Amino acid sequence: MSIVEHPLKDTLDSELNVDNCESWFPLIQMHTTLKGSRDVSQNNDYFCMSAVKNSIAEYKSKSEIEIWHLQPTNNAFLKSILRLVKHVHNLSKAFLILYFVSNYAPDGADQVEASYECYKFVMTNEKLIVDPKCQEQLKKIKRNYPVIKTQHLLHAYGLNDDDLIKLVEYPSELIHRLYHHEIILKGGKLDINTLVKEIAELHDIKEEKIQFKLLQMWLSFTSDMASSDNTLLDETLYEDQNIVGTVGVEDMSTAAENVKRANYILASWPKDVAVQFLIGHMYPPEGMTNTSKQ
Repeated sequence: MSIVEHPLKDTLDSELNVDNCESWFPLIQMHTTLKGSRDVSQNNDYFCMSAVKNSIAEYKSKSEIEIWHLQPTNNAFLKSILRLVKHVHNLSKAFLILYFVSNYAPDGADQVEASYECYKFVMTNEKLIVDPKCQEQLKKIKRNYPVIKTQHLLHAYGLNDDDLIKLVEYPSELIHRLYHHEIILKGGKLDINTLVKEIAELHDIKEEKIQFKLLQMWLSFTSDMASSDNTLLDETLYEDQNIVGTVGVEDMSTAAENVKRANYILASWPKDVAVQFLIGHMYPPEGMTNTSKQ
């Protein structure tokens, strides 16, 4: 009966990991029962937490230099965590396990997947996670998952330069910057429209509103240039042609870029919606001011 008299925590704390923890459950239950305790579920939760902490510590000790991984480096580890979490009775502790794992997962796909599992758990069980100690972490994971996923998308698309990465917490500004990226003018294969759609869905914003404002800005500027060309020509007909020519080339270059960016967005819209927008932009209803003529 010495095993009953000896605290089980002293025996198992250093032995447990996420792969072997389930095999110890019968012993944990037997020990708890023989001790005359009814806290089997509480003991299970404690040892599950210990197993996760031990595994994370071991995993970190083997980690190489941190780089952003586009693919998961250890799917089996996360699956073991998720399997173990199902045995945790206290939802607050189950959440803390998932949150702990999401914080220490390797940068990249592993962290994204771990954060998503934690985020998904919160969306399902938030009202049942009542421990006051968890409330700040609940706010953080709901805020952090979309940001981490956005960062991963930028890496996956090869758009991970510092100017874009620093905007992952500001999705509207990031989308604005993406539509001004030079790759649109170069005609690259990357689908910025699809990337923007994914980012907008993550952060629950409407990309159409941002697109609409950009189109108004670009096409209004282009229309301004077109409508002012005749006036400019009349005023400078007898001026030095070299100066006039230089200004014209710069302005027309900007206008051409605006048209190309606008066309890039409109090409992603349903054709009838794009046509309707263009008609409405060029021929606004009576009584309304056409922004392109301001």
